[in-house]
Amino acid sequence: MIIAADKRLNLGGKTFEYIFEPVLEEQCALFYHYDLHRFLMHALHRVFFKAGGPVPKLAEELQAFMKSFDPADAPTVFAAAGQDAETDEILDCVLRFARGYAGIIAKQNETLRKDVNPVGKWTLDLTTTCLCSLILHGWGHRHESLDVLCDDSKPLQAMAHVLNGFVGNTKSADVVGGGGQSATIKANLANPLRFGSSAANPTLQIADIAAGATTDLLQHQKDPAYRALAHWLIPHMHAHTMLPDDDFIDLKRPKSRINFAALKELARRADAGEDPLDGMQGFYEELVAEENKKLKWRFK
Repeated sequence: MIIAADKRLNLGGKTFEYIFEPVLEEQCALFYHYDLHRFLMHALHRVFFKAGGPVPKLAEELQAFMKSFDPADAPTVFAAAGQDAETDEILDCVLRFARGYAGIIAKQNETLRKDVNPVGKWTLDLTTTCLCSLILHGWGHRHESLDVLCDDSKPLQAMAHVLNGFVGNTKSADVVGGGGQSATIKANLANPLRFGSSAANPTLQIADIAAGATTDLLQHQKDPAYRALAHWLIPHMHAHTMLPDDDFIDLKRPKSRINFAALKELARRADAGEDPLDGMQGFYEELVAEENKKLKWRFK
C-alpha cells in the first residue's frame, strides 16, 4: 500500500485550515459540502507551483503572512499570483478575508503567533498524516496485528505516542471528517512503532524503492514509457493520496464557478464587516439553482 501527498497542495489546504476555518467553523460542513476547501487549496497550489521556489521557503512566507496578513511577508507567493488573472483575484479574496476577520483568525491561531513550533514544520510534515492513513485506514483493516517499522524520522518519532496508543487495541471507531463523512479507524499494534535505518533493514530498502518509483511515476504521468509502472503501482495507491486535480478550479465547471462566487461573497462581507455565515446556505442554494437553469437551457 502506497500513499503520496503533494507538499504545495498541502500548503493550500493549510491556508484554508488556518485562515478560513476559524471564521467559518460553526458552518464548516456547508463549505466542505460544496468543496470550497478543495477549490481554494487547488487554486493556491497553482500559485505555489508558478512561484517555483523551494517548498520550505514558500512555507516560511505563508506562515509569516498568517501572522501579519501583509503581502510583503510573502513576496514570492503574491508575485506568482500576479501572473494569472484568476489566481490573482483568488489570492486577493484570501487577503481581504484575512484582513476583515483578522481578530477571529488571530485568536484561534495564537500558537502560530507565539512561534511555539519551528517555522514551516506545521506545513511540511506530512509523514505522520500519511502513516496514520496507512495504518488506521488501511493495514489495520487488513491484518489482526501489526508490527510497524519506520525509517528514522524526527517528525514520526515526535508523534509516535499517538499511534502507540493503539498497542493491543482490538476495537474500531467511527470518526467524522470536516465534510461530515464518516470513516472507520481500526488498528491493533503488536508493539510501539519501531525505527531503524535502511542500511540495517532490507525491508526499509524495499520501501525506499517503492517510494522512489512512485515519485518517479508521478513526475512522468504523461510519459508512455511509464505506463507499465503505472499499471503496477496505481492499484496499490491509498485513497487518501493527495495530488493536484485542476477540475476543482476549472471555471468551465459549475461547482468551480459556484465556489468562486462564494469566495468573492466572503471577501465582500469581510470588507464590509458583515457576518460571514448569515444566509450563506441560501446563497449557495441560489448559485446552484442558477447553474441548474443554465444546464436546462443548454439541453433544450
